[in-house]
Amino acid sequence: MAGASHSLFKRSALFAALVNGAAAGGMLMLLKPGLLPPEAAMDRLAYIAANPWPWKLVWGSWIAAALCLIFLFAQWGALLDRWSAGDCRGPIVFGVLAGALGMIPDTLAEVLYLHHIPLLAREAVETSDPARQQQLLTSFQTLEPLLAMLTGFLGNGFYTIGGWTLNLVSLRVGRFPRGLAVAGLPIWCSSTALSASTVAGWTAGVTLFTALTMATFVLWAAAVGLFFRPRRRP
Repeated sequence: MAGASHSLFKRSALFAALVNGAAAGGMLMLLKPGLLPPEAAMDRLAYIAANPWPWKLVWGSWIAAALCLIFLFAQWGALLDRWSAGDCRGPIVFGVLAGALGMIPDTLAEVLYLHHIPLLAREAVETSDPARQQQLLTSFQTLEPLLAMLTGFLGNGFYTIGGWTLNLVSLRVGRFPRGLAVAGLPIWCSSTALSASTVAGWTAGVTLFTALTMATFVLWAAAVGLFFRPRRRP
């Protein structure tokens, strides 16, 4: 961690803002008809079957977005470790590792969304057997809550723990700009609410807090990438 560079942290933040912003925009424009409303399962499967490549492209972009987030966490932690002279190393390592763990359930869910769901959707739309179609529809409706828990609760939950940890350490480290440290707090408040909404099965809350989390993260990461300047040593 000794070789951490604030310029690399800035670049990683700006790249994370761009990739996460693109993934969020793709979700809004291309994934939403396949995700909402929850009760219109057959209509959503028909949309996915008719648009498999946009569907796969956007879910693939979410995997790239997660990788960018973890790289940002690693650079953030390395910078904080250098500035704190190792005094906060325990929490920093915990935060980076917690964030990295989020990629395991998150990527698993996204791979299933990317590969398995389009296959299921195509068969459900093309089959002429009503019993088989109902079986596929039931499988889809059973799988969706599991995928939501993997990405919205476990994946997002680990990212949130990592983000909270690094953000709170940033408030303690004198060289980290105070305004940017404070501005990061709404991200983790919103992502905490997203995980809670996922567990509660509150669809409107999941939609709302996903939008808030992505908007606040992209704006914060862009601000870091464009305006981050270390404070002078005391």
